[in-house]
Amino acid sequence: MKILITGVSSGIGNALAKKFLQEGHSVFGVARREEILKSLEQTYPNFFFKSGDVGDRKFILELGKKLNNLNFVPDVIVLGAGVQLDDALPKYNSELSKKMFNTNVFGVLNFIDLFLEKFLDQKKGHFIVLSSISAFKPHRESVTYPATKSAISMSFKGFNLHYKKRGVIFSNIYLGPIDTQMWKGKKSFLVTSPEKIAERIKKVIYSKKENYYLPFFSTTVSRMSKLIPSRLYSYLSEKLLK
Repeated sequence: MKILITGVSSGIGNALAKKFLQEGHSVFGVARREEILKSLEQTYPNFFFKSGDVGDRKFILELGKKLNNLNFVPDVIVLGAGVQLDDALPKYNSELSKKMFNTNVFGVLNFIDLFLEKFLDQKKGHFIVLSSISAFKPHRESVTYPATKSAISMSFKGFNLHYKKRGVIFSNIYLGPIDTQMWKGKKSFLVTSPEKIAERIKKVIYSKKENYYLPFFSTTVSRMSKLIPSRLYSYLSEKLLK
């Protein structure tokens, strides 16, 4: 199987890439940090890469050319690249908002634009986006991050409405607290490792479901939080996780 993964330089993307590479699958990785990509290339002969910014259209076009040269048409695309910036404190910063939308939303849509027609032509293909329970509720540090996750999750639901019957699947994975660079709270029983999440994501790839919630407990609590006021949810989250 051929898999393209964005955000492979750290966290879940890195753990997922290593799992598939160790199983003998071909993986094409995308991330900004070229030195980490080169290290993976030296370790795994079935790893290919291009470093750059997923929100940059010029980079996406160059990436498309490299994939064509390699004859690398992925069976599955896991869109894990994302940024979380504190744009609300001490005051709102619109430039940080733009950066988050460019990576978390348009960076995902760029890959759909690049591959959707190919997937439709072959009547199969699977896009997976790593979303977040932040899509359900706002939080104190960032105004924009939850908005980006909500936007791309809704976009994937719309894509499914249009293209699932034509063989192309769009899956949302709503993630709870994971022990990555993005996680700012303390470790607890609610916080799981990237390796455990990567193992669960492997199962998603072989399924046709549209929505997944990982890990089960923390994401279930967050889904139930839709019934309580945002201010109360934010307060309880800080007390429980920090």
